[in-house]
Amino acid sequence: MPPPIPVDLQPHTPAWSDAAAREAQRLAEALGPQLIAVHHIGSTAIAGLLAKPILDMIPEVRALAAFDACQAILAHLGYEWWGEYGMPGRRYATLTDGATGQRCIQLHVFETGSPHIVRHLAFRDYLRSHPAKAREYETVKLRSREQHPHDSHAYSEAKSDWVRLTEAEAIAFYRLLPDALRRAGPAEPSLPNGHAAANRSSLRRTGASQMRQPTFHRVVGLGENCRAKHNIERKWTEYRRTSLRATTDCLTRTVFDWQATPYPALLEYLRRDFRGMFEREDLGMLDGRVVNKRYGTLHRHDFPDSPDLAIHYAAARSRHDHLCNKTRSAVTDRLPTLFIRYGALAPGEERVLHDAIAALRHGRPFALALIDDDGHPPSDPAEPWQGNHDYWHAALSRYSMRSDASLGTLLPKIAREQARRIAGHIRHLRF
Repeated sequence: MPPPIPVDLQPHTPAWSDAAAREAQRLAEALGPQLIAVHHIGSTAIAGLLAKPILDMIPEVRALAAFDACQAILAHLGYEWWGEYGMPGRRYATLTDGATGQRCIQLHVFETGSPHIVRHLAFRDYLRSHPAKAREYETVKLRSREQHPHDSHAYSEAKSDWVRLTEAEAIAFYRLLPDALRRAGPAEPSLPNGHAAANRSSLRRTGASQMRQPTFHRVVGLGENCRAKHNIERKWTEYRRTSLRATTDCLTRTVFDWQATPYPALLEYLRRDFRGMFEREDLGMLDGRVVNKRYGTLHRHDFPDSPDLAIHYAAARSRHDHLCNKTRSAVTDRLPTLFIRYGALAPGEERVLHDAIAALRHGRPFALALIDDDGHPPSDPAEPWQGNHDYWHAALSRYSMRSDASLGTLLPKIAREQARRIAGHIRHLRF
């Protein structure tokens, strides 16, 4: 058993997420195909929350029996092996910083399909989406530290009742979202490739030309929520005012712009050709909002507050079907298209999503960009859902957007856009 250590709670820093991404890459290179994903969990994975400067990570492996043979590999990486450490079905290992002598990483290894993976991810994502609950947890942590400032074991035990109760709430919350329960949010840092290791976004390209310069004629947002839509429009609304060929016809409004769409639900939309995803019998209520109990989508913008499904479903269904038709047309468009999704995915998940899009594209060129600004402070604290504008601007600046329309078609369109913009400034006395 590792000895107890002093309880040192520190303000959250994005450096923790970056360090987790680097360690995930190191583990992936050492463990190879035995490793499915690495999930960053615990307080260091929750922006704004005080935490001990120790990364908690879940390597998700194919089989524990095979992983047991990897003890020497972990030892070579500097880890100390503790076996199950009181939890059947787990392998626990710790890494100590050689320079400081302080513990810096704790691995909780589980076999894929373990309910403990869901438990940890549900708890993490529940606190991420419930800021008041995260603040409550911080109060519990501070109280526990006051009681046991020099004994991390006793500190953990002091807050265990609150953690167990909140875990039950988190899992109950995700049971209303059965697909999300299996994935329980973005599996960051998710074994990043070379692009993601540097800036927590990743890119896949396909098509005959491979587009050496990443220039596209269409951009399509794939969720996970309206953060992607907001930042895509923010970036290219600004861009089209300064670029002759970047106009609004490059931007496509999709069904994913108006709902929260977990990764498994996104795949179902693509595989089902955007049909059968909004049936009345699949819908229910969660905290006054409409949720698809079958696919886990949250429909905050499709219905009024506290809606009556019997009254409001028909209009929402008509709007949903219209957006699905627009999305289907955009996904299958012949033009080089950039697909953007907010959040990190495991490499296997990214490949599956890439292949699902490719199956609909039939060889037409496209790229898939995953942009994850979690761990970076929101630009507008009053609107945290918008994310970090600077991070999104930098990530999207890697791509060029050009309309395929002729100059004769573009000039009148640009003139109309500029006239509307100037009229708006005049109405609001904003120059």
